[in-house]
Amino acid sequence: MQKEVKFGGYVAQEYDEATGRVNFVQKDYQSVNAIPYDMPIVGYDNDVVNTLTIWDAEAIQDFSLDSFDKGDYHKAVEQENLAKTIVEVLYPNDNHYEGKELASLKQQYFFISASVQRAVAKYKNSTMILRSCMRRLPSS
Repeated sequence: MQKEVKFGGYVAQEYDEATGRVNFVQKDYQSVNAIPYDMPIVGYDNDVVNTLTIWDAEAIQDFSLDSFDKGDYHKAVEQENLAKTIVEVLYPNDNHYEGKELASLKQQYFFISASVQRAVAKYKNSTMILRSCMRRLPSS
């Protein structure tokens, strides 16, 4: 299941009058979809098979026609370029600012965010299933 990974922006507080709670919302961010590909890894001389998840990035919006019509050609393909540059080169050259930014921040953040989101979703799903099973058991 794909996960949305958000980059940059800022966090704003919004008060929800219906619940009386303050919600924190990320705004003005760039984002890409993280697509998981699971590969079974067979253990040596045992009966264990582990799963290695390889992540790919896809643009949420491939092409912005509005930006293109305004003459901002770089912004028109910005989302697609962001997705490509995150996963195409592992450990890019960091002898210039863009390389350092990609290597140390966006690329690592992308893989970690996608993996943690998936682990949390898997945990929440397994605890919901466990709670559902526990309710069906007869009480003693």
